[in-house]
Amino acid sequence: MALPPAAEMQELHRLALTGNMRDILQYAEHIAGIDPSYQAFATYLRQLANGYQSKAILAFAEAHLP
Repeated sequence: MALPPAAEMQELHRLALTGNMRDILQYAEHIAGIDPSYQAFATYLRQLANGYQSKAILAFAEAHLP
């Protein structure tokens, strides 16, 4: 799975800290539109957000911070 640039991962981390799934879903749409190679990342993020998996999103973001 291709990951977005560090700045985008930092934004995901910020959003994950707030726990707002609506914002995270909007972020996933934003990422999907940046580059088609991020589609799998965006899909995974959408699945987590739709399942209200805030801790999993936070852990994922923290694991991929620069």
